[in-house]
Amino acid sequence: MEYFGNCVGSCITTANAADLIGDDGVIVAAEAVGNAIDQLSERLKKFSNLLDEWATFSGDVPVLSVAGSPKFKVYDIDFRLGRPTKVEIVSVVKTGAMSVAESRNEEGGVEIGIAFPKNEMDCFNKYFIDGLKPLLE
Repeated sequence: MEYFGNCVGSCITTANAADLIGDDGVIVAAEAVGNAIDQLSERLKKFSNLLDEWATFSGDVPVLSVAGSPKFKVYDIDFRLGRPTKVEIVSVVKTGAMSVAESRNEEGGVEIGIAFPKNEMDCFNKYFIDGLKPLLE
């Protein structure tokens, strides 16, 4: 089995205890959970609109935003599928952010992720590699 990824959100729901222990208790519980998930879905839809608003806000001004942190310990998360072999913050493609996470292979290391159109990525790679050369000598 390969690990694809996850999206975690939280929601809270309540129900009357008397209704839950009644004959239709399972239905009452399922409806309560379903309503909470529907509310979560609405919140997530509003969040996706924020990405479009952010693009409008940034306009012609260069903006660098960072998604993630090495302190999140994303490689320690296990949803009973095993330890992730690679974690990507896919929103960087749309937002232009730089993702940051702890290294999956090296204690104290950091993984940095970016996404640009091919021509911009080629240019970035050249400058990045040229910038590293003095450090490797």
